[in-house]
Amino acid sequence: MHGYIKLHRKMMGWEWYKNSNTKSLFLHILLTATHKPVKYGDIDLQPGQVVTSIRQLAADTGLSVQNVRTALKNLQLTHEVTQQVTHNPTQQQTLITVENWSFYQCEFLKPTQEVTHEVTQEVTHPKNKKKENINNNNIYIAVIEHLNKATGQNYRSTTKATRQKIDARLNECYKLDDFIAVIDKKTAQWKDDPVMSKYLRPETLFGSKFEGYLNEITAREPERNTHDFEQRQDTGSEETTAGADADYSGAGSGFRVTT
Repeated sequence: MHGYIKLHRKMMGWEWYKNSNTKSLFLHILLTATHKPVKYGDIDLQPGQVVTSIRQLAADTGLSVQNVRTALKNLQLTHEVTQQVTHNPTQQQTLITVENWSFYQCEFLKPTQEVTHEVTQEVTHPKNKKKENINNNNIYIAVIEHLNKATGQNYRSTTKATRQKIDARLNECYKLDDFIAVIDKKTAQWKDDPVMSKYLRPETLFGSKFEGYLNEITAREPERNTHDFEQRQDTGSEETTAGADADYSGAGSGFRVTT
């Protein structure tokens, strides 16, 4: 494995910090969770997820099977992780999801900083869950309001499928500015196209092609030389351009620590 995780010193105030088994297991999960969408058999893993088994966790951490079960119960009790049993033809496996992965994974990434394949991680406390939900709601509302304004549509920010698409991109460390950029680019390209205009919708814009849309180079007018400009003046032609910049900012989060 390559890369690293980033832990805040406030983790020393975490309620499981002095519980060696629980702390050891949680750190192992953070280290082994995927940091980008990947395919694992028939499972589409999202950032912050790992497929393993109780026995494999025991072998990897040196804990007993019973200690692993107890530690997992502790982590689920405080909403650090969720656990889902999966089945394949040969063995029973466990899908573990780190809760609120996007918030503390992406917290330290500045707006101009590129996301690399290195994983950053902080530990937050369930007390901040309400605040994080509020921040997410703000992003849903801002994204869909901008989409509706740009396209003249009336999509809802409360739709489950729409929120899932937005959440998937947030888990990949995209910011509100990125959603706005994709909306603006594709609206400029598709709005007046009778065939493509129907794809100005959340499931298309915020789906698996989001990164491609974001990195598309917007066509712009070629630069004119002085001679060309003088000729245009002689013929009395005029050209004007106008633009507007909007500042959008994302939402932060706290840390899972006890007080």
